[in-house]
Amino acid sequence: MDGQIETGKLKIDEITQQSDLEANLADNAIPAFVHELTAENYPVFLEERRKLMAQMIRGYYKAL
Repeated sequence: MDGQIETGKLKIDEITQQSDLEANLADNAIPAFVHELTAENYPVFLEERRKLMAQMIRGYYKAL
């Protein structure tokens, strides 16, 4: 996907701008360091994702 952002040419999906990628990751509660994900730091990824998901749920709840 990074190559797609660099060239702006669609290959995999519709994300061709860095800002769109960042918004998509945020909308899906995916930590920004997903590109650095390894088996060793996967537990950290899960912990951070749980925090992001909790923030999203809290925001939805407060909006009721």
